[in-house]
Amino acid sequence: MTPVSASGRQTHSQQGCDEDHPSASLNGRTINTIIVGSGPTALMVARILSGREFFHGQKECGDMQHLACQEFEGRVYWDEFPESLSTSRGKTPAGNWFDSFRFLNGTDEQVHCLKWRDDPDKAVDWHLFSELPPGGSWQTYRSDQMTISPYTYMEFPDYPLDTWFAKGNPHEWDDTRPGRKKIINSQLCPYFETYASSLDQSRMHTGYRVIDAWKEGGLWNVKVSLQNQSGSEQILKCRNLVCAVGSTHINRKGVPGEDAAHVSHTTREAFEKIKPGQKILVLGSGLSAADVIIHAWKQQCHVTHIVDGKTIEDGKKHISKNSPLSSSKVLFALKELKECPEHQGLVNVIEEPAGHENKYTQLKDWQLQAMSEGKCELLTPEKKNETFRFHHVAILIGSRPDLSWLKTKFTDKQLLGLEVINCSTHEGYEDSIRGLFMVGGCVGEPFQRFVFGQAIAAGETIKAQKPLTRNSSTPDVGDSSQD
Repeated sequence: MTPVSASGRQTHSQQGCDEDHPSASLNGRTINTIIVGSGPTALMVARILSGREFFHGQKECGDMQHLACQEFEGRVYWDEFPESLSTSRGKTPAGNWFDSFRFLNGTDEQVHCLKWRDDPDKAVDWHLFSELPPGGSWQTYRSDQMTISPYTYMEFPDYPLDTWFAKGNPHEWDDTRPGRKKIINSQLCPYFETYASSLDQSRMHTGYRVIDAWKEGGLWNVKVSLQNQSGSEQILKCRNLVCAVGSTHINRKGVPGEDAAHVSHTTREAFEKIKPGQKILVLGSGLSAADVIIHAWKQQCHVTHIVDGKTIEDGKKHISKNSPLSSSKVLFALKELKECPEHQGLVNVIEEPAGHENKYTQLKDWQLQAMSEGKCELLTPEKKNETFRFHHVAILIGSRPDLSWLKTKFTDKQLLGLEVINCSTHEGYEDSIRGLFMVGGCVGEPFQRFVFGQAIAAGETIKAQKPLTRNSSTPDVGDSSQD
């Protein structure tokens, strides 16, 4: 293999590599686990498979549930979780359980119940493949984009951001609200890259695209290819397949003219294309749409906003703790946080647009039908056609996981609806997707702080597997990487 280091420079694997076939060093081997993705979830899975394990390190702890760890020699992961975790903020019990060792009762207040150790004897053979550098989708965002959540949500549990900053790495805080400091993307991505650089680089293969993955003969077959290099396809075999691809596939309207130069589908595109004084059309009610509207106002632009009426009504009712969380609901929740005054102001305008006609026009429940040479054909709620002219159209209607490479008999919706860490634990799914692990943002986890528990659950489940029988290809056991 020829993996790409965190700095972007290629480094040669110690296993040896063939320049014509970068994947040749893995030919003929059965890898224990292939990880698809390079975001924080994927990197944490790789860390756990390298032999790291977390345990409860606080002798005096006020959480009675944590004391149960003593029955498991202090280890914080096992197969069953307290029933109370099913209604916490994270999407899965595994995410909520691990989070309880980092934050007090689901709040932002940090606790320090965790310690960790490396056990090379428990390491397994893993390889990671991703088109993006370490950090995953964070690498695609604007460099000045600031996190909505506190910086402590972003950090790896075994590498606090404060430790990274103490080494002289620059940082810039938004100190509007103590205890909820934010961090900008240009400082966050180097942190992810630093964490990734401490993993075994011969197992890190960024700049690779996973083309197909299918189950055959009890093993997963994974076809990978170097980006933009024909003839580089290789088919690798593995016992376990970890899908940690996040939710990066941009949703589109599918209307004529959507690929025109004056149309954008991401905040990064919109920020680059919007010019001062323009008339802008924005579709969407999530955080991306909010950021573009706020940016457009700073450019003295007038914004026409197509928004779903039900989203506004749900936002006014605010978020039920047990209701499904979405980007639009997060936006309306920000109304109550003084740390986000611009988002607060925008939500007020969305809820009560009267009096803001100089900068904002709301088209509730209208639909975009087509675009051509700056003209937009819109359909009113009464099914009447209207035509308007805009300088720029920002279609920001969310994203979804790209699972087109994952070949199973189940639809994407069925796979994502499992809401379990290991699909093979779901009744009726054992034969066709045994050893498939769906973790992190690709199964709808909205907060990064909860993906680490999912990653650890996947990694620990894999490490606890019994060895394959002699009738099968036995995975090699890799060495644990040490910090």
